[in-house]
Amino acid sequence: MGYLSDRLTGMRARREATRFEKTVRVGETYYSVEECQQPWGNELKVREWTFARKSRLTGQPMCGHMSAAGAWLNYGPLLASPPAHLKRLFETDGPLSEPDAKKLAALVEQAAKRQLAGA
Repeated sequence: MGYLSDRLTGMRARREATRFEKTVRVGETYYSVEECQQPWGNELKVREWTFARKSRLTGQPMCGHMSAAGAWLNYGPLLASPPAHLKRLFETDGPLSEPDAKKLAALVEQAAKRQLAGA
């Protein structure tokens, strides 16, 4: 891709973010899908965004320090409802958010074999 196509892609993304920002309602929760890198493999998780206030300076809806347009540009499209098959970002399965011991032992064994093969 050339300079012009990258610039046009950026302009489209900013335009979409601005459109989203205009439709955001203060106090409503939106959701984004993020990929979390774990030792046992990457997992998709849902992150919640609640735009609780408007910026005093610009009037944009804010979630903490992040504006709605900034969240759209940095974390992808924000959805009105969460995907049903994905867990929340900080939700755990129990005391630890890990796979079962057999799966973890198999991953450790594979890593040891790769290390020995490379030596």
